[in-house]
Amino acid sequence: MVLDSLIGKQEPTTILLTTGLLSMETVSSTDQDNISAEYEKEEETQKVTRLRIIHYVAVFKESQKKCKIMQSIMVFLSFLLVGVVRTAQGPSLMDLKKHVKASLEDFKVIFSIGAVTFPLGNLIGAYTMNFFNPMRFLSFLLLLFAILNTILVFAPSFVYLVILFAVNEFLLGLIDSACNIAILKIWGSEIFLQDEEKSIEPIILTNSTFNASMTDSSINISNPLINEVATAISSTTMKYEYSDSPLSPVEDNMWTVLYSHMSITDLQVFHWFLGMLLLGTACLTALVSLLPFRYASADSSSASSPSSSSKINIRAYINDNYLYILLIGAMVIYAFCGNGIYFLIGNFISVHGMYSPLQLTKSEGARTTAVFFGASVISKFLTIIAIDLIKDTFKLVLVNLFFLSLGSWFLVSVGDTSLLLYRVGMGILGLGIGAHFSTGTLWLSKVKDLSNTTTSILLIATSVGAQVFKIPASKYISTLPSLFYYITLGSWGTIVVCVVVSKMLITKLMNKKKETVLNRHVIRRNSDSTVSGSIDEA
Repeated sequence: MVLDSLIGKQEPTTILLTTGLLSMETVSSTDQDNISAEYEKEEETQKVTRLRIIHYVAVFKESQKKCKIMQSIMVFLSFLLVGVVRTAQGPSLMDLKKHVKASLEDFKVIFSIGAVTFPLGNLIGAYTMNFFNPMRFLSFLLLLFAILNTILVFAPSFVYLVILFAVNEFLLGLIDSACNIAILKIWGSEIFLQDEEKSIEPIILTNSTFNASMTDSSINISNPLINEVATAISSTTMKYEYSDSPLSPVEDNMWTVLYSHMSITDLQVFHWFLGMLLLGTACLTALVSLLPFRYASADSSSASSPSSSSKINIRAYINDNYLYILLIGAMVIYAFCGNGIYFLIGNFISVHGMYSPLQLTKSEGARTTAVFFGASVISKFLTIIAIDLIKDTFKLVLVNLFFLSLGSWFLVSVGDTSLLLYRVGMGILGLGIGAHFSTGTLWLSKVKDLSNTTTSILLIATSVGAQVFKIPASKYISTLPSLFYYITLGSWGTIVVCVVVSKMLITKLMNKKKETVLNRHVIRRNSDSTVSGSIDEA
């Protein structure tokens, strides 16, 4: 009653205003509830969208990583197959020599031409990779390699054999560059950014597969096959003679088959036996050549143009900074001497042991060779493990240098006293020289991105070193066995000088980089302070 009396006493205008305010408050609270509900719904939608994007990105990265792993497996398999094919070609040379009626001296022409065409293939392969997809280019090279090995069996004369082997070494140089650069292109966009210390692992694995295929080839392939051929010949009343006496450097690591007691039919049977071996490896190569083409991803299909950063060459380094030229020059000598020692020891252990005071037999020399190559492969895999533990890549170089020094001086001191110490010294040398090139390349990549041309120059240095070191060894090792140690010690001293010079240059370059970064920060601060002062004045 009181409220009615009060309302009754109020003016009509006051009643309308009070009712309007109450209705506005009711509407505004309802709108706020709706807006907050819509906002929460939109926020939930954005959250779900973000989670979906994260999931899609994770799935994409995982699938991309799996694709890269498959591509890497194809590259590893390609290198492994190339090693097997080269192993099959080595024993076949003696039979091909008889087939084309050539002498052992004539085969020096093949080796000399191969020493030129292989580095040429390295250089051209590195430049050609700028224009093609690396995996498809590798497929094409493997297919050509398979065709060439098929034709090689039917070489009608020595001239054709020389031409085919020259092209064969050229293709091997192309495949060498293609495999190494393909690994760099596959993993360079992801692993380099996430963990730079792991970027060299695929390269080490690539070279490890090739070395592993060659490690015990003389034991696992050559000797069993010799025994099978000897059994087959003896069972068909054919005479086979095999000697364990020392061989000349030209005949080392080749099969020695004396044909003096064989008929023409027997020789043809033996020739076709080895011919089928080469044809089998050629067919396997053709089959493997299809796999890299299958796993050529779309992101790597667009080859970098020559105008991109991958086209940086020696002239660019000269224009930019002379320190890079000196650094690359020191690392080229480093790679030249290291690979020269590697192939010198790998090819001439047996011959050196035969003519040294130890007077090793061929079987003992083959086992010592297996010890050296096995230690080098172990060194490569230990390096991969050490990369995760030792972040400073220079320490890896020092570790390899330590084993190289220890093995060199150990062999010079007590290497000729007993076979056990000789093998221990070779094993230590294998540990020091196995990952020599890989760790040096990783150390160099910390300062400067490795372009195709720079990588090609380093590969050519290793190829030339492998050929040059054979020349004095093959000529004088039978009359001066100690030359084997002198070359190793001289190369060790050169490598030490290259490491010291490279360390000084890298330190100077890193200091210049730090100065450049500091100068940029100072310029940014000055510009920011200038802008803020102008705003305050305005």
